[in-house]
Amino acid sequence: MKKVLVTVGTTPFNSLFEALENCDIPEGLELECQIAEGTYVPRKFSYFRFSDDFAQKLMAADAVISHAGAGTVFSLLELAKPAIVVANLERKDNHQIELARYVAQSELALGVLQIDALQTAINQLPSFTPASYHKELFFFQEQLNSNILNACFPSLQ
Repeated sequence: MKKVLVTVGTTPFNSLFEALENCDIPEGLELECQIAEGTYVPRKFSYFRFSDDFAQKLMAADAVISHAGAGTVFSLLELAKPAIVVANLERKDNHQIELARYVAQSELALGVLQIDALQTAINQLPSFTPASYHKELFFFQEQLNSNILNACFPSLQ
């Protein structure tokens, strides 16, 4: 049995859970859903709204279905978890489409730009292996590190 964590961060994403309940989930996948403040409550899958153990749940998951929030997506990439990244079109802006498209084109995750493509991504998930992700430092990272070291340990200058 492979555990699949479904997460939407802090923003409701009711259409994701409605779509999941209408999908044929491949045998052997067990979904646990983090629904945040959403009003749609899954009937077929276990769920919770928020958890103090979220990092542990993420680590224990074999795969993740996630909204395309930047913080969640980059955490998944660093953990090298097979993932489906779904653009949350319930938000007022459509910035999640760009991130979902990027991870899909880079083969870092399966990207879903429209919710009706979710079933196809779920079918691909059991055999999907993400491309390697290499974290790039923020362009001021070295200078920032130096400034912090100098401020905290001036005697080392």
